[in-house]
Amino acid sequence: MQERSNQFYELTEKVIQQLQEHNYLESTVTNYRRFYKRVEKFMSGKGIAKYTHYVGETFLEELHSRKKYSYTSLNAHLCAIRRLNDLLEGNPYRCHHGNEHEIVDSRYVDLLKRFIEECRNKGNSNDTVYAKQRWCTTFLNQLEPHGCTDISMLSTTIVTKVCLCFKNKDAYPVIRMFLRFLYSESLTSIDFSGIVPKAKKPNVIPTTYLIKEIQALESSIDISTITGQRNIAILLLATRIGLRSGDIAKLRYDEIDLHSGEINLIQEKTKIPLSVRMPDKLKNALTTHIKHKRYDDGYVFHSLSAPYSRITTNIIRHIVNDHLNMAGIDHAEKKHGPHALRSSLATSMVNDDIPYETIRKILGHTDPDAIKHYAKVDIKHLREYAIAAPAADGSFLDFLYGRRSV
Repeated sequence: MQERSNQFYELTEKVIQQLQEHNYLESTVTNYRRFYKRVEKFMSGKGIAKYTHYVGETFLEELHSRKKYSYTSLNAHLCAIRRLNDLLEGNPYRCHHGNEHEIVDSRYVDLLKRFIEECRNKGNSNDTVYAKQRWCTTFLNQLEPHGCTDISMLSTTIVTKVCLCFKNKDAYPVIRMFLRFLYSESLTSIDFSGIVPKAKKPNVIPTTYLIKEIQALESSIDISTITGQRNIAILLLATRIGLRSGDIAKLRYDEIDLHSGEINLIQEKTKIPLSVRMPDKLKNALTTHIKHKRYDDGYVFHSLSAPYSRITTNIIRHIVNDHLNMAGIDHAEKKHGPHALRSSLATSMVNDDIPYETIRKILGHTDPDAIKHYAKVDIKHLREYAIAAPAADGSFLDFLYGRRSV
């Protein structure tokens, strides 16, 4: 057992070190530790003393056979196993799914740095900056294969050809922004941003659950346990005041005022202050959970297994999914994460004729029109605006009665 512990521990610690050296988020590192704990438990149960490629493959097969984990979770486990296998083979660090980080052509390093710096100055988050850097790196690296060896040689033909190389149309807005930057820096004589295609986003209808389903979800939690007391507080933050999972994960004690019954925080997504009053059920749940405070890092919610760090959004997704299953709620054709609970709250308030401005403030939206998105599922009120179909006549009437064929 000691041999297994040492060998596997050394491998996993090397992976963790690689992640930290490449500035992975704390939550990602925590997830990797959790994945490897499952592998270690699997090895212990099988009496396996040393990790090998075969052990990793067998673990993944068993994980898949349980049909307990989502595609995203299975993919994350696969990536964690690949990192262990890379170390066994002596391979250098590789990004997710074996893809190397794309490095920008040396001619454009300084140019890209200036653009990224401008994005940071505009208040873009680290995740947004990373995504923009990735798209622009691909764009710049595609110039030479299409006959452009210098930015000054850009033409409508080259820009069009390079844009067609992107399978993910999410890159287009970033490319337009980058082209406007090039023009503002006098690096191109023409603003080429106008020729970048504008991919139309699908008109998505929000995933929502009925009030009785939300009640069943909340009732599925055993609040006599410490785990249940934590989970009910997390779910109520989503179902009763619509907090995003990122804000729940990072909620701190100093943001909760149990005396006044308010939560005051800076939203992670928008960086805008949010002040919301807690319903009694949520206030009581948080009071009960806080009684069991065991950590002094300032955060309200933590994982209940080693390394006992701040809870992650991934754990919150699993909590929601697990209790939807426990409540017997069919979500096969629906999204089943915490954001679906937020959408359900918004839709419920729209159905109850609560003013849009009030809903916007409760949910912390900055766009005045954001709440109209939830009106799409307000079937009761939409029926009031239904237009009656005109009566059939002429050749169409003949067709309906079989007197005429197409």
